[in-house]
Amino acid sequence: MKKTIIIIAVLFFILSGCSANIGQKELKSYGIISLDRLTESKSPDIPIIKEAFDKQYQQFYLREFESDNCYLGCPLEIYELGEKEINNFSIKQYIQDQMATSREYLFPVIDENMIIADFQASVNKKGQVDVALGGECFPLIYEALKQNHLSLDQCYLVAPIHGPVFLFSKQEDQEICVNVHPNFAKTLIMNESNTRIFKEKIMLLKEILKANDHYNDSDPNAPLYSPAELYDIWYE
Repeated sequence: MKKTIIIIAVLFFILSGCSANIGQKELKSYGIISLDRLTESKSPDIPIIKEAFDKQYQQFYLREFESDNCYLGCPLEIYELGEKEINNFSIKQYIQDQMATSREYLFPVIDENMIIADFQASVNKKGQVDVALGGECFPLIYEALKQNHLSLDQCYLVAPIHGPVFLFSKQEDQEICVNVHPNFAKTLIMNESNTRIFKEKIMLLKEILKANDHYNDSDPNAPLYSPAELYDIWYE
């Protein structure tokens, strides 16, 4: 009886290890690897953010997600379309050529072989790390990578002002995207049709922002669109 129990226990640990390895290999096949395995960082911000996570924020995820040993995966940089970029926006150009760097990054928080949450962090002008804990964008990003047969290094995130985050990829002369905000995402298929709709929304934002500027110049007391109203554009 004892031998049977020992054999079952050994088989359980072997199968558990195999399952974890399969999960890690699957993540790796889509370019999602531990930040510890990154031999060279593309940005000097990444080591600063990782140090902040290890010292200050890892415990939050260990506690809130009942994780035994969670860690950061390699991030996606979040590019911005702020008011300046939107005012100069052209529907005929690629998004990639019109977005601005932000020094803001979205990291997957990984527990063994699963992405459990987001860790969003930026480095400000003083070199300090600003963070947003939790979030559910990266699990959707992972599913989008699988459904569209893409790797993480083929993609980038774009965040328009007062709008949700979009996952983009540029393949030759084709730019495709999908909304990966949990409150907006309906399908994770990336295509040019989504990019066309994205551009139309940006052009609408451009008109609204210009109208706001006009009303401000003519009547300082004129009502402005609130960030919430601008955000509603993406629901339509």
